[in-house]
Amino acid sequence: MGKAFSCRTASDAFDVENTFGVSSAETYRCQLKRTRSDTPWQMKLAIHREIEGFLITETKQSLAVKTWNDANPRSSIKAGHVILEINGFTDHANMKEQILQATSIDMCICSVLTVLQQVAYEVFEQQQSLYAAVDAIVQPVDVTDLAEGCSICHQDLDARVVRLPCGHDYHDFCIKKWFTTGNHRCPLCNHHLQIDPA
Repeated sequence: MGKAFSCRTASDAFDVENTFGVSSAETYRCQLKRTRSDTPWQMKLAIHREIEGFLITETKQSLAVKTWNDANPRSSIKAGHVILEINGFTDHANMKEQILQATSIDMCICSVLTVLQQVAYEVFEQQQSLYAAVDAIVQPVDVTDLAEGCSICHQDLDARVVRLPCGHDYHDFCIKKWFTTGNHRCPLCNHHLQIDPA
């Protein structure tokens, strides 16, 4: 099952040190429910094998989270918090399995991030800012008009395709990945693109 530790419920307020090195005042329990296991939770989570827990990066689309947050404003689930335990599991594999399969999840969430978790969250925010800047300069393209493939992944242009200002077309995901490497030039013509993340 993993590590055992104290995690306050929505009504608890006592301060007990746990094995994660955070106080129970910084942790809280929450329960989410869904009617079917194939209904997504609509939370975006960041996971890395070197970082404990699942970092919550987005909850805006989640009806289950909105329902919980409305009923429990002092223990609301927010981006920038970390899930330490799901249904008694603290290891990534079992936590992921619970997220994918369970219709009810009991989570221990911490509102204070470790240094590594904070760095991961900041990297995620920078990436999202870069993605938004890329979205501002590209134009969506109808794939039925294209004959060539993506010159980054060398696959057919059959998914979401975008056109750079220089006129070259790529998969949206591929060109965003390209730009996250710090290279702000078109992979084909080397045209420099002005990308200003906010």
